[in-house]
Amino acid sequence: MAQEEKVLVVERKVLEEVGEFEGLAFDVERYLGKIFVQGVPRFMPRFQAEKDPSYKQIIPYVIMACNGKYLSYVRGTR
Repeated sequence: MAQEEKVLVVERKVLEEVGEFEGLAFDVERYLGKIFVQGVPRFMPRFQAEKDPSYKQIIPYVIMACNGKYLSYVRGTR
């Protein structure tokens, strides 16, 4: 039996308080004090998070740079 995949979510209303966005947000400081408070972020099954519009998935990204070069990769499917 495969383990159910869980994703990190926050309630959409929490993001609306500080300014909701789509895609990448580079001004992360404004979100940290609201999102990373005990009890606010939580994990829920992916299928539930994708069907419930009252939750927003937190998908972390990292930009790695060294001497003017950037690491890149293509997200694939399994």
